[in-house]
This record gives sequence, structure tokens and C-alpha cells, in this order.
Amino acid sequence: MIPDITFHLAKENAQMALFSPYDVERVYGKPFADVAISQHYDELVADERIRKKYLNARDFFQRLAEIQFESAIPTSCMKTR
Repeated sequence: MIPDITFHLAKENAQMALFSPYDVERVYGKPFADVAISQHYDELVADERIRKKYLNARDFFQRLAEIQFESAIPTSCMKTR
């Protein structure tokens, strides 16, 4: 699932944070899948207890398109909350 914030970051050609699901669950006390990433994105980025890696959001979509083309699976799931 691709959160809405990812599209906004790609539009701005900005860096996107990928969060450690384990850390998010430990800090928030609920499974990573139950956290509204778009709603809590800035809070998650600022939280030093949560490990994260950064990549360019446009590069993410470029790679996603390449994988979809190579695998012949043309669908993506977008997640909004």
C-alpha cells in the first residue's frame, strides 16, 4: 500500500522516509499497518526512537514502474485514511 504522503513528496521531488515497522509498533503500541502514515508522517520523521532510511520519492516511483513493467503486473494499491 502506498500512503498519500508519498505522492506529495514525489511532487515536491523530496526525500521520503522509510520507517522501521518494529520501532513504530514499539513506540505507538499498535501494528505498523494500523498507523495512518500520511497523518503521522512528520511526527514519525521527528521521533528519534524510530529508525528510518531516506530515499527520493520520485526514484521510488520510477523503480516501482520498472518492477511493474518487468513483472507484467500493472497495478498498485494506494492507501488513504
